[in-house]
Amino acid sequence: MVVPGWSILCRKARRAATNAQRKFDDKAQEIAVDMLSKVNIDAAIAVDNALDKKKTFDRNLQDSFSNAGDQTEKKLTLDGWIEGWLTAISKEECELADHLYRSGAGVAGVAYTHHAIYIGDGKVIHYAGEVGDINVRLTTFEEFAEGHTVYRYSGSEMCIRDRESPLNYSREVAVRRAKSRLGESDYNLAINNCENFVRWCRAGGEHF
Repeated sequence: MVVPGWSILCRKARRAATNAQRKFDDKAQEIAVDMLSKVNIDAAIAVDNALDKKKTFDRNLQDSFSNAGDQTEKKLTLDGWIEGWLTAISKEECELADHLYRSGAGVAGVAYTHHAIYIGDGKVIHYAGEVGDINVRLTTFEEFAEGHTVYRYSGSEMCIRDRESPLNYSREVAVRRAKSRLGESDYNLAINNCENFVRWCRAGGEHF
């Protein structure tokens, strides 16, 4: 049995459902666009904030380098690096048989440390000279320094290479040992260099 007007009701129902679906889709799209817009705005704000922070960081970093000036450059030198670890010493502060050293620049600007033993009266003994004419000689503290800052090892103070310079003799004996080798010209970069010489004077060991 067919209910009168049933087909008309079905068509109206389908039309209403279609309209409702269309309105739902339109509203959903509107909400999605609105949300996306808010997300984009938030993202843009976040990016702007990040860029502002980066600019501030870069500016502060640049100011730090500018304020550091010569100090920044100094820390990049061997003198600056050593000074960060140990305290400089003047001629007046030296004691007999002190193990002294300073920085220097060798062939092609390669950095190194040069060593001497203090013998009193502003004098030191060390291996010195030019290639082909290197020998143990007595010079003034200033001649040894050559304008560089001078530092001191001690029997208990750690040096920049985490080693000590022990003093196994009296200071007077260490100085006599140094003087006994004046004029020696057996320099060897690996086994008989300026540091080896000073350590031998103070602590003994094999003399090559």
